[in-house]
Amino acid sequence: MPNDMPMSDPYWLREPHPVGLYTVGDQALRGLPETPRQFKALFRYSIAGIPITFESNVVYKDTDP
Repeated sequence: MPNDMPMSDPYWLREPHPVGLYTVGDQALRGLPETPRQFKALFRYSIAGIPITFESNVVYKDTDP
């Protein structure tokens, strides 16, 4: 991953905001359930000779009991 890749965070929390009111700089993001991921993995398979390709977000999750 590039060192200058920004940390993932909710797009509505990127700019300073008062309680209950959010400012969204990029209007194309408004209404999305979450911020689009920038780091993706591409998977290519062949099953019975049929090529299958799909893309998936790379997500790190941690559970701390």
